[in-house]
Amino acid sequence: MRVLSQSPPEDLPRRVPLELQPGPGETLDSICGGGVQVLQRRQGDRFTLDPLLLAHFAMVEGAAQRGGG
Repeated sequence: MRVLSQSPPEDLPRRVPLELQPGPGETLDSICGGGVQVLQRRQGDRFTLDPLLLAHFAMVEGAAQRGGG
């Protein structure tokens, strides 16, 4: 699995956006409104949104526990 972001942080030099094309047996998936693209194999372990959702939940619940939300 390769995770590539098309929008680098402001302190990095600007780069030409990548034109990713999935090869045989690969898919090109995107998250964050297309800002992050994931080129991954069709078979085997694959990226999912579960870790992102869990991290968001932990952040929101942690803030609520501390009185910040």
